[in-house]
Amino acid sequence: MALVAGRDVPTTAGCPAVSGNKRALLVGVSYKGTPASELTGTANDVEIMSRLLIDEFHFPEKYIVKLTEEWGAHDTPTKENILEAMRWRVEGCKQGDSLVFHFSGHGKQTTDVTGDELDSLDEALCPMDYKEKGYILDDDIKETIVKPLIQGVKLHAIIDTCHSGTMLDLRYLCRLNRWDDQYRKKERKESATVAKGGHAISISGCKDYQTSVEPEHTSTGGGGGVMTRSFVEAVRSEPRKTYGELLDSMRVKVSQRLQPSDSGRGRCLLGSLAGCFRSEQFATQEPQLCSSEKFDVYKEHYLVASPWAAAVSSAWATRGRPPWRARGAQELGDGDPSRSPTRANLLAAMRWLVEGCDTGDSLVFHFSGHGVQKLDVNGDEVDGYNEALCPVDFEQSGKILDDEINETIVRPLVAGVKLHAIVDTCHSGTILDLPFLCRLSRTGYWQWENHCRRPELTKGTSGGIAISISGCSDDQKSADSSGFSTEQAASIGAMTYSFIRAVESEPGTTYGRLLAAMRATIREGQQGSGVRRLLPGRLGSFVRKMIPSGGVQVR
Repeated sequence: MALVAGRDVPTTAGCPAVSGNKRALLVGVSYKGTPASELTGTANDVEIMSRLLIDEFHFPEKYIVKLTEEWGAHDTPTKENILEAMRWRVEGCKQGDSLVFHFSGHGKQTTDVTGDELDSLDEALCPMDYKEKGYILDDDIKETIVKPLIQGVKLHAIIDTCHSGTMLDLRYLCRLNRWDDQYRKKERKESATVAKGGHAISISGCKDYQTSVEPEHTSTGGGGGVMTRSFVEAVRSEPRKTYGELLDSMRVKVSQRLQPSDSGRGRCLLGSLAGCFRSEQFATQEPQLCSSEKFDVYKEHYLVASPWAAAVSSAWATRGRPPWRARGAQELGDGDPSRSPTRANLLAAMRWLVEGCDTGDSLVFHFSGHGVQKLDVNGDEVDGYNEALCPVDFEQSGKILDDEINETIVRPLVAGVKLHAIVDTCHSGTILDLPFLCRLSRTGYWQWENHCRRPELTKGTSGGIAISISGCSDDQKSADSSGFSTEQAASIGAMTYSFIRAVESEPGTTYGRLLAAMRATIREGQQGSGVRRLLPGRLGSFVRKMIPSGGVQVR
């Protein structure tokens, strides 16, 4: 049907007349008849995306156009039909419109001939007739569905292909705590290709140099693209997610699906090889977020805004917690299986915490659970034992040693970045394996002990500062007790409770006063609830490097 408002006229793309403020184009290319590149799950991707838009965001079904090679679709995903449907999707758009473009199929990189790409490669979508008609370049996509957007129109593109990171050629690529400008030729780009006041956002399956996988089998089962299914599950689990939370959740789900035992077909075309298979070099797939304009990814919500979210995001301020700069948060617990504190999820979240950290960033890591000691095999521990955290699956997947924690969240810290780790476990005194341990007496005397037994084994950062506040010394245990608070029915960690109470009672406190207040609170709990037997009581706190006496006041 022709793209003419007010009447339906047949045309090749089969799109309904332009009307309403929500329109979607969903494309799934299977490449049937080409065994080397055929994909079996793209039509499924289109169907689950359609149901998501209808169920969660109330898109009218008649304004969702599907292009697949299956019976019942509006038409087939040829290059001509895709481009015509793209033009339909933005035609006559007006303020308040919400537009969606989803593509599931193969993606490719080609040599950039205009010199506008930072990596000198254009990204491209592969229609079903790409061998005869050619690819759809990122420049073409941008010209067709980004440039026409007027003020007040929002476009979301969900791209499940290989090499899809900057598939819409949008100006900004999100690094979660900053936006990277992707424009190499700013004057030409800004004058010719920027949306006319509208907002275009792209959520893609992987970075430009990575592949996006359609597994033959996954740990969670089901066919289709890993990225599409992870996206749909993340949105359905909490439709009010912010963009940052959505991306965090997707990355965890993608990581869970891509287990070492999985095999599958990559959604890319490498040279003359039509279709690439997953191997170790393609085992990493990390969803990306691009935008035509900058915004706070941990305040703005996906597709729909909600006053409820604003209240949640301001919770720290209303409770009087420390004013740590927000780049978002990840919580791993037993409630949501996708956020279960498994070994793989914990390490992935730790890497997320420090990824792209920059001067001025403030990072926080809190762990509450079991801790153990293990025999030190590399000779870097003063007492001959490594400390370790116990994830929920430690019996199957193993523990997380202090050496791993140090390498993951301490060494990447650059100058100007500060990390605070609050660790409520047994044997947690030196759980981050930092170079210096603070000894603080009840009379206010303090000194730093050097815990670098082997100087050649680097335990420090890359210029930043790491501070760990832990529940006990390495040879002690940390207790669970509700005796500190009659208001709470559930048990809480003695150290976590004492830390929160100390900070809330004096938000601008020094490290020395914080330690003293925590110890006093724990002594109160020991006297009132019998915790003394379990908490013999010295808190371990240690810092990445020697801090001058003026930097941390200890009284």
